[in-house]
Amino acid sequence: MKKYLIIGSGVAGVCAAESIRKLDPDGQITIYNAESFPFYFRAAMAFYIKGAISEEELYAKPASWAKDLRIDVLGEKAVRVNTGCKEVLCQSGRMDKYGSLLIATGAWPFKAPWPGADLEGVVTYRSINCARKTIELVKKENVKKAVIVGGGILGVEFVEDLHNLGVQTTLLIRGDKVLELLFDQEGGRLIQRQMEADGVRVAFGSELSEITGENGRATGIVTKSGEKLTAGLVGIAIGAKPHIEFLEESGIETDRGVIVDGQLKTNVDDVYAAGDVAVRKAGAKFVPCRTWLTAASQGRAAGANMTGAGADFEEKVFFNASHAYKSIYAVVGAFNAPREDGYEHIRIETGKDAYNKIIIKEGRVAGGIFIGDIRLAWDVYRAIEKEAQVDAKVLSSNASHNIARAMIGGPPLLF
Repeated sequence: MKKYLIIGSGVAGVCAAESIRKLDPDGQITIYNAESFPFYFRAAMAFYIKGAISEEELYAKPASWAKDLRIDVLGEKAVRVNTGCKEVLCQSGRMDKYGSLLIATGAWPFKAPWPGADLEGVVTYRSINCARKTIELVKKENVKKAVIVGGGILGVEFVEDLHNLGVQTTLLIRGDKVLELLFDQEGGRLIQRQMEADGVRVAFGSELSEITGENGRATGIVTKSGEKLTAGLVGIAIGAKPHIEFLEESGIETDRGVIVDGQLKTNVDDVYAAGDVAVRKAGAKFVPCRTWLTAASQGRAAGANMTGAGADFEEKVFFNASHAYKSIYAVVGAFNAPREDGYEHIRIETGKDAYNKIIIKEGRVAGGIFIGDIRLAWDVYRAIEKEAQVDAKVLSSNASHNIARAMIGGPPLLF
């Protein structure tokens, strides 16, 4: 009976366990869960914070899931991996042997590097504990003003949560665009207008210098330009780093994550990685896991390969859909391709609260950005998958229904 050990109970770890059980009905599967919660939808935390769903509704599997699949889920945190003797040491002192090991520990917010970062009222945005702390601060401490640092998707989501809780919020962005890594300038401006219409101040070109406080509690911030803002809550959303510190003496190769090949194998036999902690080596490029869907797919592939399947993982078409402030969005394929290098950006007619753009290269659909109205997103996905040619005359018409039919040769698919 083979022993499978999975470190991490997020989407990659859970999908790996399910994949293993399908292919190996008799294997022993153990998952280390360092959190005090079962597997949950991190992407739905905004709905939990604003009270639209309960904490229990965040949980992604039935309570009987592990028992039904004969999977042992333990409240353990790995502190060391000894690949020489195939052992994992836990913080509690527990030691487990493995036949195949999956590292699926994910990534967590960067620690705030500024003076005052340890004050009460300085919070991050990643886990249920983060969400609980935010709700408690706002409601019990009667927070009226907040500052969020970081203009990426987590920072924007943080702003939405605080607006829904009735908190006046300022968003500090070091650059000059909202959601710079996700949308182009026009797409970012749509989200910016939505925030500003709700009274959110978006401060571009602003960098945090210090978090001020009294009696151990945050009271505000000072920017590098000298501006002072009052805030009972300071949210830090400046990115995340992978959980790899426990691998330092393991011999497992790391570089901004655990390095894996096309089968999600590490440089050490019988050790795999998947999800936010994994970085795939594709030629000279290092490709991170960028979405929940990719993490799930990697988990399933890694689990299969842990049983000996030997299958390659390939992200054929990039796809990510979620919500940003008040808009649902989808980005597909080469959504961030530059206007140079032969890429043509074509804006599609939409209503005033939506933005659609399709990207073409050499007559083929290459990507797209869809905000507010995402009905064309799956059409673009299929078109990229099929390497569909698109008539430039059809695209220039800006008629969405014509473009959808041109891309897939049939009626448009709804997302």
